[in-house]
Amino acid sequence: MPVESHTASGYAAYKKPQSPLIAESRRFMILRNEFATVEVLLNDSANGPRLQVRDAETQREVLLDLLEVESLTRMSHDDFAQFVRPA
Repeated sequence: MPVESHTASGYAAYKKPQSPLIAESRRFMILRNEFATVEVLLNDSANGPRLQVRDAETQREVLLDLLEVESLTRMSHDDFAQFVRPA
């Protein structure tokens, strides 16, 4: 059974990966709040490092290359509002 500990900031400590794709990664964490739980890892199993983000509820995931991650810094909270499902 994977062990998970939480810090004062709300971030969970590193956890043992559960899927074969994740197992190849060296950096893995769970981020959780009252609205969502996501697994985030640095996936370097293909052509360069990519950020892999998985929704823990639906198991949907996305792999983002470095240019895609960098482009997030140019977006505002309003840009993300269209993607957030209503509560």
